[in-house]
Amino acid sequence: MVVFGSTDYFHAMDAPKSQIKEMHVKEFGVSAKIGDVLQALKADIATGTQHVELVFGGTGKGSLQGMNTNPEMFDRVKREEIRKLAKINNVTLSTHAAVNMAGFSGFNNRDAFEDRVQQDKLQEIKRTIEFAADTAGGGAVVLHTGEFPRTVKDSKFKVGSDKQELLYLADRETGKVVAIPKSPLDVPQWKKVNGEYVDLDGKPLKDQRDYAHRVPEINKETGEILWKKGGLKFDEFAQEIKDWNRANPKEEQRSPEKEFLFLQSFQQIQAEQPRVVEYQERAKVYMENYEKVKDKIDAWKELEKRTPKDKEEYLLNAFRSEFKELAPELEKGKKPSEALEKYAHSMKEQAIHYQEGYIGFQKNVNNLWKQHKNIDAIEKVGLDRTADTFADAAIYAYRIGKQKKLDKAVFVAPENMFAEYGYGGHPQELKQIVVKSRERMVEKLAEIGVKGPEAKKIANEHIKATFDTGHANTWAKYFDEDKSLSPEQNKKKFDKWLVGEIKELVDEGIIGNVHISDNFGYQDEHLNVGGGNAPIRDLVDLFRQDKYKGKLVVEWGAQGPEEQQEAGALLAAWANLAGSPIYRVEGSSPTWNDIESGGYFGTSSTPFHVSGNYGGGLGKDWRLWSYSEAPIE
Repeated sequence: MVVFGSTDYFHAMDAPKSQIKEMHVKEFGVSAKIGDVLQALKADIATGTQHVELVFGGTGKGSLQGMNTNPEMFDRVKREEIRKLAKINNVTLSTHAAVNMAGFSGFNNRDAFEDRVQQDKLQEIKRTIEFAADTAGGGAVVLHTGEFPRTVKDSKFKVGSDKQELLYLADRETGKVVAIPKSPLDVPQWKKVNGEYVDLDGKPLKDQRDYAHRVPEINKETGEILWKKGGLKFDEFAQEIKDWNRANPKEEQRSPEKEFLFLQSFQQIQAEQPRVVEYQERAKVYMENYEKVKDKIDAWKELEKRTPKDKEEYLLNAFRSEFKELAPELEKGKKPSEALEKYAHSMKEQAIHYQEGYIGFQKNVNNLWKQHKNIDAIEKVGLDRTADTFADAAIYAYRIGKQKKLDKAVFVAPENMFAEYGYGGHPQELKQIVVKSRERMVEKLAEIGVKGPEAKKIANEHIKATFDTGHANTWAKYFDEDKSLSPEQNKKKFDKWLVGEIKELVDEGIIGNVHISDNFGYQDEHLNVGGGNAPIRDLVDLFRQDKYKGKLVVEWGAQGPEEQQEAGALLAAWANLAGSPIYRVEGSSPTWNDIESGGYFGTSSTPFHVSGNYGGGLGKDWRLWSYSEAPIE
């Protein structure tokens, strides 16, 4: 028998725990099952939740049987039914765009950014916005990030091997993405005077990245070039670029990735330079020979016409004397002019061949400078493209809201994903996406006459992030461990870092929607809240501060097959964060009076769903309260 009031047990299956102060079960929402969102909503309302996030499965042409559902599959009648069903049950809604769609920069998941891919993604967002406006009357439209491949900049995380790590860059004009190894470069020890690179005369170079005119240090004993031991490492090179940027704030700021690629490319061209000089010299010689011979062809043709047959041998001997190397051609029966024409043609072909080699080198040099002008770190190119997409989508949401006279804004809600997904998973990456998208939206609003504080307010209302606790916790496996600490202590360090990062995002108004699920830091298993090791309690405490006004959406996934998964996930969150799901939902002292009249869900009615032996003749489909089916005391 449980003694109520003198312990922190709420029922026989409870373990001692401390609930979050004054937290109510109504603060949690639940994500609906993928498929028919109307039927999913009906099922979720039965769990007692007061918020449901409707989730779509796919893009393009839809299929209900294949769970490839999209917003356009639900016509006006169904949309109105969803809206009314939510309204009469006092349930609010948010919307999750296709879960199989990630990344909105236009990256084609191979080697380039494509405008067509970017446009297709924008159309998917637009039709989800229309659905959200029709059914939810506003709220979040959740979008999975994963914008483009990148190297994680945060040194606290080790994603992959340093030896195999790549630097990604992109061409703004063509969209082409370039991946270069981060391995050290073989470079000479360049001579410096007063910290500046110098030329042969010892004068500082006007442009410190003028690698062609840098002077290598020479071993005074052997006369050989001194090479940098261990090569030039990217981190060392990047620091030099950052130092230059700080020292030259008024100059165009340089990108370490861009400059590293330029140096790599320049070295390859520089290696060809001696051969190219030879090409140029040979082309010059052959062209001079061609010009000399070409001028004599007509003269020899004239001599051949005037020379009598009995004097032809004299003519041939004269030719042999002047053009000894062409004498064999005469033995083949050719006339002197014909031999000269063949020789001139050969000289011209050789001159063209070597000239093409020289021109090709110059073309490579010109292309290198052109590439240097257009290419940049992938974060800069890709983030601009992502911001364009979200700004366009948010402006569409703003226009839809005005047209339909919505009471609340439909907002674009990019969601943090996994480290492996690419840009957008790290809290600072998510922040940059929101900040840059809002800035771009303000610029675009100005084009339609909305400016100043009003434009900023609209942008802040229509672009907010979705933060997912489970996705964030999977970054723990890449957290750079302190070997002097235990795994548990390292996890606590990660948790402290994560909570600090999210506090910054909350304080700055970045987050507008939250997904809650648990795991053990490896994969996004969607365990029950409290079933893994994510710092959910600390994060939820953070979200309940005044600065966060959005929803807390519990996500299902790993619950048992015999229970309604959404209900199982929702009840676990209530039990672990808000208190007992049956006997206690508010207040500080559990008593029988609470059970009889304090109420389940704040009403005086008994629980709608029961389980185990208390379920009587009910089938297992109704046994939602207990995963183990143990009888409730």
